[in-house]
Amino acid sequence: MHDIPQPPGTPPGGLVVSRRQALVGALGAVAGGTALAVAGRASAAPVRSAGRHPVFRRGRFAPLVGRTIDVVDHPGARLKLERIHDISDGRGGVAVDHEDAFALSLRQVRGPTLPSGVMTLALPGAGPVQMLVTATSPVPRRRYHAVVNRLRP
Repeated sequence: MHDIPQPPGTPPGGLVVSRRQALVGALGAVAGGTALAVAGRASAAPVRSAGRHPVFRRGRFAPLVGRTIDVVDHPGARLKLERIHDISDGRGGVAVDHEDAFALSLRQVRGPTLPSGVMTLALPGAGPVQMLVTATSPVPRRRYHAVVNRLRP
Protein backbone atom coordinates (compact mmCIF):
# COMPACT_ATOMS: atom_id res chain seq x y z
CA MET A 1 0.00 0.00 0.00
CA HIS A 2 1.07 3.55 -0.59
CA ASP A 3 1.25 6.07 2.19
CA ILE A 4 -1.27 8.83 1.65
CA PRO A 5 -0.38 12.24 3.10
CA GLN A 6 -2.60 13.01 6.07
CA PRO A 7 -4.39 16.36 6.14
CA PRO A 8 -3.76 18.59 9.16
CA GLY A 9 -5.78 17.50 12.18
CA THR A 10 -6.05 13.83 11.14
CA PRO A 11 -5.31 11.54 14.09
CA PRO A 12 -2.30 9.19 13.70
CA GLY A 13 -3.38 6.06 11.84
CA GLY A 14 -6.50 7.82 10.52
CA LEU A 15 -7.83 6.66 7.16
CA VAL A 16 -7.88 9.16 4.32
CA VAL A 17 -9.77 8.25 1.16
CA SER A 18 -9.54 10.49 -1.86
CA ARG A 19 -12.62 11.48 -3.84
CA ARG A 20 -11.25 9.42 -6.75
CA GLN A 21 -10.95 6.30 -4.54
CA ALA A 22 -14.50 6.80 -3.25
CA LEU A 23 -15.93 7.20 -6.77
CA VAL A 24 -14.05 4.16 -8.10
CA GLY A 25 -15.25 2.08 -5.15
CA ALA A 26 -18.86 3.20 -5.57
CA LEU A 27 -18.84 2.48 -9.31
CA GLY A 28 -17.28 -0.93 -8.66
CA ALA A 29 -20.01 -1.78 -6.16
CA VAL A 30 -22.74 -0.75 -8.61
CA ALA A 31 -21.14 -2.62 -11.52
CA GLY A 32 -20.54 -5.72 -9.41
CA GLY A 33 -24.07 -5.71 -8.03
CA THR A 34 -25.57 -5.23 -11.48
CA ALA A 35 -23.51 -8.03 -12.98
CA LEU A 36 -24.46 -10.42 -10.20
CA ALA A 37 -28.13 -9.47 -10.41
CA VAL A 38 -28.11 -10.16 -14.15
CA ALA A 39 -26.51 -13.56 -13.54
CA GLY A 40 -29.32 -14.29 -11.07
CA ARG A 41 -27.07 -15.54 -8.28
CA ALA A 42 -28.25 -14.80 -4.78
CA SER A 43 -26.45 -15.59 -1.54
CA ALA A 44 -28.21 -18.11 0.67
CA ALA A 45 -26.59 -16.78 3.86
CA PRO A 46 -28.30 -13.82 5.50
CA VAL A 47 -26.44 -10.53 5.31
CA ARG A 48 -26.10 -8.46 8.48
CA SER A 49 -26.19 -4.69 8.62
CA ALA A 50 -23.43 -2.57 10.11
CA GLY A 51 -25.99 -0.36 11.81
CA ARG A 52 -29.29 1.39 11.40
CA HIS A 53 -29.83 4.88 10.08
CA PRO A 54 -33.44 5.92 9.51
CA VAL A 55 -32.72 7.87 6.31
CA PHE A 56 -30.35 5.51 4.51
CA ARG A 57 -32.85 2.65 4.28
CA ARG A 58 -34.40 1.18 1.14
CA GLY A 59 -37.87 1.70 2.64
CA ARG A 60 -37.23 5.46 2.91
CA PHE A 61 -36.43 5.71 -0.83
CA ALA A 62 -39.03 3.23 -2.19
CA PRO A 63 -41.98 5.67 -2.02
CA LEU A 64 -39.88 8.26 -3.90
CA VAL A 65 -39.46 6.15 -7.07
CA GLY A 66 -40.88 8.23 -9.93
CA ARG A 67 -40.72 11.47 -7.93
CA THR A 68 -38.32 14.37 -8.22
CA ILE A 69 -35.85 15.43 -5.55
CA ASP A 70 -34.38 18.93 -5.19
CA VAL A 71 -30.58 19.26 -5.06
CA VAL A 72 -30.09 21.78 -2.26
CA ASP A 73 -26.53 22.83 -3.10
CA HIS A 74 -27.39 23.42 -6.79
CA PRO A 75 -30.46 25.72 -6.79
CA GLY A 76 -32.94 24.85 -9.51
CA ALA A 77 -31.53 21.34 -10.08
CA ARG A 78 -33.88 18.39 -9.69
CA LEU A 79 -33.27 14.67 -9.98
CA LYS A 80 -35.93 12.05 -10.64
CA LEU A 81 -35.48 8.75 -8.76
CA GLU A 82 -36.05 6.17 -11.49
CA ARG A 83 -35.17 2.86 -9.82
CA ILE A 84 -33.72 1.12 -6.82
CA HIS A 85 -31.27 -1.70 -7.62
CA ASP A 86 -29.87 -4.58 -5.61
CA ILE A 87 -26.09 -4.62 -5.13
CA SER A 88 -23.44 -7.22 -4.29
CA ASP A 89 -23.42 -8.55 -0.75
CA GLY A 90 -19.61 -8.71 -0.86
CA ARG A 91 -19.62 -12.52 -0.65
CA GLY A 92 -20.34 -13.48 -4.23
CA GLY A 93 -24.09 -13.01 -4.01
CA VAL A 94 -26.65 -10.24 -4.20
CA ALA A 95 -28.27 -8.42 -1.30
CA VAL A 96 -31.77 -8.88 -2.74
CA ASP A 97 -34.25 -6.25 -1.51
CA HIS A 98 -31.96 -5.52 1.45
CA GLU A 99 -32.85 -2.45 3.52
CA ASP A 100 -29.21 -1.46 4.03
CA ALA A 101 -27.63 -2.27 0.64
CA PHE A 102 -28.96 -0.81 -2.60
CA ALA A 103 -28.22 1.59 -5.44
CA LEU A 104 -30.34 4.47 -6.71
CA SER A 105 -30.70 5.36 -10.40
CA LEU A 106 -31.47 9.04 -10.90
CA ARG A 107 -32.03 11.22 -13.96
CA GLN A 108 -31.62 14.98 -14.04
CA VAL A 109 -34.88 16.63 -15.08
CA ARG A 110 -34.14 20.30 -14.40
CA GLY A 111 -31.35 22.78 -13.76
CA PRO A 112 -27.70 23.13 -14.65
CA THR A 113 -25.68 19.99 -15.39
CA LEU A 114 -24.45 18.55 -12.11
CA PRO A 115 -20.92 17.25 -11.53
CA SER A 116 -20.29 13.96 -9.73
CA GLY A 117 -19.69 14.43 -6.04
CA VAL A 118 -21.31 14.81 -2.65
CA MET A 119 -24.72 16.45 -3.04
CA THR A 120 -27.31 17.53 -0.54
CA LEU A 121 -30.68 16.06 -1.55
CA ALA A 122 -33.95 17.34 -0.07
CA LEU A 123 -35.76 14.09 0.67
CA PRO A 124 -39.47 14.60 1.31
CA GLY A 125 -40.19 13.72 4.92
CA ALA A 126 -36.50 13.38 5.84
CA GLY A 127 -35.00 16.79 5.17
CA PRO A 128 -31.58 17.42 3.62
CA VAL A 129 -29.35 14.37 3.22
CA GLN A 130 -25.81 14.30 1.85
CA MET A 131 -24.94 11.51 -0.60
CA LEU A 132 -22.15 10.73 -3.03
CA VAL A 133 -23.81 10.89 -6.46
CA THR A 134 -21.90 9.79 -9.55
CA ALA A 135 -22.68 10.78 -13.14
CA THR A 136 -23.12 7.69 -15.37
CA SER A 137 -24.00 9.24 -18.74
CA PRO A 138 -22.97 12.25 -20.80
CA VAL A 139 -24.71 15.59 -21.10
CA PRO A 140 -27.58 16.44 -21.90
CA ARG A 141 -29.45 13.33 -20.67
CA ARG A 142 -27.49 13.16 -17.46
CA ARG A 143 -28.03 10.05 -15.35
CA TYR A 144 -26.60 9.39 -11.90
CA HIS A 145 -26.08 6.59 -9.40
CA ALA A 146 -25.84 6.68 -5.63
CA VAL A 147 -24.94 3.63 -3.54
CA VAL A 148 -25.98 2.88 0.02
CA ASN A 149 -24.09 -0.06 1.52
CA ARG A 150 -24.21 -0.54 5.26
CA LEU A 151 -23.37 -4.25 5.26
CA ARG A 152 -20.70 -5.73 7.46
CA PRO A 153 -17.80 -7.41 5.63
